[in-house]
Amino acid sequence: MKDSTNQPRLITSRIFPIVPCYLVDGNIPGAASWFYKNYTKWKVDGIKEDAMMYLGEETSIFNKPIAKIATEGGLVIGRCGEFSAPGTLLRINDTKVSDIEARTVINYFQYASSGAPNVYSDVCGVHNMQNIKDIDSNIRHTWLLSLSAGMAVGSFPSEWKEEEKVIFKKAVNFHYALVPYLYSAGMKSYESGFPYTLTPMDIAYSEDDKTLNSENFQWMVGESVMATPLLKNYKDGKKDIYLPEGIWYDWESGEKFSGPIRLEDFEMPLNKVPCFVGGNGVVLLRGNTLDDLIARVYMVNKKTVSEFYSLKNDEKYQIKVSATNFDSISVLNTTTGENIMFKRNGAYIEIPIVEGNNYEVK
Repeated sequence: MKDSTNQPRLITSRIFPIVPCYLVDGNIPGAASWFYKNYTKWKVDGIKEDAMMYLGEETSIFNKPIAKIATEGGLVIGRCGEFSAPGTLLRINDTKVSDIEARTVINYFQYASSGAPNVYSDVCGVHNMQNIKDIDSNIRHTWLLSLSAGMAVGSFPSEWKEEEKVIFKKAVNFHYALVPYLYSAGMKSYESGFPYTLTPMDIAYSEDDKTLNSENFQWMVGESVMATPLLKNYKDGKKDIYLPEGIWYDWESGEKFSGPIRLEDFEMPLNKVPCFVGGNGVVLLRGNTLDDLIARVYMVNKKTVSEFYSLKNDEKYQIKVSATNFDSISVLNTTTGENIMFKRNGAYIEIPIVEGNNYEVK
């Protein structure tokens, strides 16, 4: 960028970076390609665009360089794109923990409804982690992020009580386990334009008018998980939840519900995983390594086919459920022809998964 005398313009942020910087004007023909060529010298998988520069009406300079990295296969956390979402993951700009009761999730829904569902809300407990008088809101914010396309941890809760740290880690671990499922939802979003990663209820269940009137925030993640974090009036520890038609299971307790039904004053303590499983009833989870994959298949009483994508090479594979009654079932690896051992656990069965192989529950 240049100043009024046509000289390179130096800009210093009040926040970050606090040293004089030159900025590339991405609108100049060839600038994005030049930037990308130099970016590749770092040999990194991606970037977070986080230039906290006051540019007035010139924020469009970021769009093309960011988009160039993304279209060439780089991973981009976008933040300052103007009227666009050019990155792989979109950070809701400058949200605070206190915003969970309104702005943050409303922005989630706005972006998802516009075809950009891969969003997240800054770091867990942003700027508030050491506020020991307000730990509840930090944990609620962390549960929100656990059900978002991205999660970042920027500060360790060193002053928290041990039991509070355990809950915080539980939420982080839940997101980690859910990554293969979230990634597959993101890939389906990319291929179809439908916001699978974060689907507002009135889009997921467009024929159910009651999804239009839910006062509390809830949404679908993929085709099987309904996110129900307690964000509004979170200190009450309760929320009203609407479950559309179908069979639904409380993730934490395994309790079964038949929709459509409205659960009033449903208990949602801080240590509870805030979601239900229904829809296709198939959730892909990982353990400590990429090769440690488990599919949870819930008894939702319908035949379904769920598609997933390999975290290693994007290879597509599927889990087909042909059985509507789990009293007597078998699991077949249809790629190898092998019968697969599985575990029963009340509301669901668990199947060890090899990425790229297809399976059938029958």
